[in-house]
This record gives sequence, C-alpha cells and structure tokens, in this order.
Amino acid sequence: MAGQYSATKAGGPHQITIKASNQLVIKDILFGDVWVCSGQSNMELPMERLKDAYPDIYRSAKNPMIRQFIVPKTYDFNMEKEDFSGGSWMEVSPTTIKDFSGVAYFFAAKVYESEKIPIGLVNSALGGSPAQSWISETGLKKFPGYL
Repeated sequence: MAGQYSATKAGGPHQITIKASNQLVIKDILFGDVWVCSGQSNMELPMERLKDAYPDIYRSAKNPMIRQFIVPKTYDFNMEKEDFSGGSWMEVSPTTIKDFSGVAYFFAAKVYESEKIPIGLVNSALGGSPAQSWISETGLKKFPGYL
C-alpha cells in the first residue's frame, strides 16, 4: 500500500477498501502510535512469566486500543531480510496478554493512559541475540572486531 496519505486523527476502528482489478476490504484498523520493541531477553520476556508478580493486571488486561504484532522468528545467517511471512495484530485481552512482551505491555499501558490514542507494538525481540545484531553496520564500524 505504498502511496501518500493525508494525516488521519488517532482513533478507530476504521475500515479501508482498496479497489483495483479486484477489491480488498481491511477492517478493524486503528490509527495511532506504533512502537518497535526490539532487543534481547529482557524485552522478549512475555507476560505469561510475570503473571504471579502482577496477577490483577494479568487477569483483567483488556484494551482493544493496545495491540501487538510479534515478528515471526526466522533465521538466515547469509543475508538480511526485508520482509517476513506470517504474523498478525492482536489486541490485549485476558486470552492474549500471555504473549505480550512484559516491558512493551507496561510501556503501552502507560502511554495509552496518558495519551488516550491507540498504541501498536511491533515486537521483534529475540532472547540470546548478540547486542551487535541490533546495531547497523555503519554503527558497528566504530567496533571493527564485531564486523
């Protein structure tokens, strides 16, 4: 869906219809802030592992304005990936909270509480990944031992 779009006020849900030789209707779309949640195990740690520490939050989590997309974990040590297959957005609920990154969820809940706009989390964290994998090649040039 490359193109230029006019700014849209935060909120939703909305529906987008794309027409060409056929028609595609995408429903339940929110417009708001999107945050990339990347890093190692501290960012990846799911709420499932925090349920005993935060039982009330775990049981009562429900906010259709907070959603997470978990980037599918695929491994290719020969080339960079620019795209991936699979995955879907999920809103936070008592059923889905277990899969949300703990750090990302608490961050999103605070931002939502303050701003009252939809919050999207793109979770690409991978526990055990080396720190240099989260730095661009240009940034790593300062540390040639890691290239």
